Amino acid sequence: MEKAFGENLQLVAESIKFSNPVPSPGERVRIEATISNTGDEACNFTAVFYWAPEIIISPRQMKEYLTSEYEIHRESVELRGRESKSISFEWEAKEGFKCVFFYAK
Repeated sequence: MEKAFGENLQLVAESIKFSNPVPSPGERVRIEATISNTGDEACNFTAVFYWAPEIIISPRQMKEYLTSEYEIHRESVELRGRESKSISFEWEAKEGFKCVFFYAK
């Protein structure tokens, strides 16, 4: 599971799946993500998805890619405590693509 980094939210990306996990640059892929609120309190946030040319393993790395250049999708989300939501969207893969992550704002 990937934790969402952002304001003190208790969010987890349970899964991020691709219609093709190794797309060629320019290929349209469908991305499906399941985000869960692991806390007991309801929360409202914007889930912003980014791509990166490296595997993200630390908040320091992630900050480098939290820019409009790497943003691929944003969606407002409301979750009750212990609730999950699936988000699905299409994206055109970029040269150098290695991973997709989300940030809660």
